[in-house]
Amino acid sequence: MQVLSAVQSLSAIQACSAIQVCNGITVIAGGEEVVPFTNTYSVDFDGTDDYATIADANDLSFGNGSTDSAFSILAWVKMDDATKFRIVSKTNSTSDAEWFFTTSGSDKLRIDLLDADNNNRIGIETDAAITAHEGSWISVIATYDGGGDSSTMVLYINGVAQATSAIDAGSYTAMHNTAAPVWIGGLAYGPDFANGKIDEVAIIPSELSAAQVTAIYNSGEPADLTSYSPTLWTRFEEGTGTSIADSSGNGHTATLTNGPTFSTDVPVAFTNTYAVDFNGIDQYLTIPTLKPYTEIGTGDFTLSFRIKFGTITGITQRFLYIGRNTLDGVSAADFCYLALNTSGYLQLFWRTGNQGVGSGTWESALSDSQYYHIVVTRTGTTSKLYVDDIERISITDAEVGTALGASGSDTEIIFATFRDASSNFTDCKIDEIALWKSLLTTEQLTTIHNSGSPRDLKSLSPFTWLRMGENDGGTGTTITDQGSGGNNGTLTNGPTFSTDVPT
Repeated sequence: MQVLSAVQSLSAIQACSAIQVCNGITVIAGGEEVVPFTNTYSVDFDGTDDYATIADANDLSFGNGSTDSAFSILAWVKMDDATKFRIVSKTNSTSDAEWFFTTSGSDKLRIDLLDADNNNRIGIETDAAITAHEGSWISVIATYDGGGDSSTMVLYINGVAQATSAIDAGSYTAMHNTAAPVWIGGLAYGPDFANGKIDEVAIIPSELSAAQVTAIYNSGEPADLTSYSPTLWTRFEEGTGTSIADSSGNGHTATLTNGPTFSTDVPVAFTNTYAVDFNGIDQYLTIPTLKPYTEIGTGDFTLSFRIKFGTITGITQRFLYIGRNTLDGVSAADFCYLALNTSGYLQLFWRTGNQGVGSGTWESALSDSQYYHIVVTRTGTTSKLYVDDIERISITDAEVGTALGASGSDTEIIFATFRDASSNFTDCKIDEIALWKSLLTTEQLTTIHNSGSPRDLKSLSPFTWLRMGENDGGTGTTITDQGSGGNNGTLTNGPTFSTDVPT
């Protein structure tokens, strides 16, 4: 929610005509009132028989039996169960159906357009299940250009376009304008119902662009949709009763059916409050349950984090270590590490056994006044280092592909020091550590970089995601893993939480 100063309010009001929205502010003619956009309630559906129904209307149909027109569907959902989570649909039976936006029996987000019945349709679904999003608010958006081809459909989660596959069937020409009602939280011809919360459902009579989807996602907080001219906008802001107003102004009132309940649990913007500050003397972070040999081995991986250095030059500072350790009496070690050399240049180094197999240096002096976004990847025999979304180092060697895969004991992944935690400590602040056991695309890396500002990573399903105090209140010695792996971090020798974070 944007808060205006008096000066800003004056300029905003002067720039707006009567009753319109400028940057999330509703302006009433004559300057009588400036009302910020708020979101107070969602509705909780029980997954058994709860839904909201909206009567049929011509402007809720986007086909005439011969051609389709463009439209987009959007909602915020918090799924207790991602299986057959029915978001919004316009169906009545297999012979009286137009479109539906839902998840499948295998937890994949999908949109289907039907040519009068379920046997002739086009649609897409996400390649990956979205089960990992259970229990968290996400923005889901489907777009269609009206051209009669599923290849022009796009599904977005939290502002990010998803990898999808076509789920076409039969012979599709166009949707028909039927008498089917719109259901929120249910699919009539199942019938199936959503188990979880739904908020801010809207239908836009156009194909939203990627930039518009990003704006609507709004870093995780619903925003005013007036400027997109929605045909339907069900906000669930009443907090009581069964009648839900249509904020589009088109009179498509929704009726809560079979007792769904209001909730004050609503989507809120992604925030980043804390980083962890290491003193460069004896403090470090380990991820003791994340074992390189068993969890990474010879496979692909992507490791992302944000770092702000204190001391830059004059000493060698090894601030990331992945691999086997010599503390268990094994003389040889397989590992990868990142360091600042005495000139303040970044180095990436790989080793197997007693043999160094590859190293690279980015000869650019870093600054102690800014955060850097660093990503290390490996696929096959190639490892790369990215800094602020630009590839800086690439190493290719046969042994890079086998490093971390040697049999034997494991050690933790370590930040702010080297493998035995006895030297080469790094004076730095670290934030937003995330690991994927796969190679992310350059587009996904750009999404993570987000112009330097950390963002919600749930839609990218990290295996490990340490937010460095954000989910622990900035206290304690445990950093709770927000990924799927359950790999909590451990702080040693008293590093402190800092509100100096990347923005």
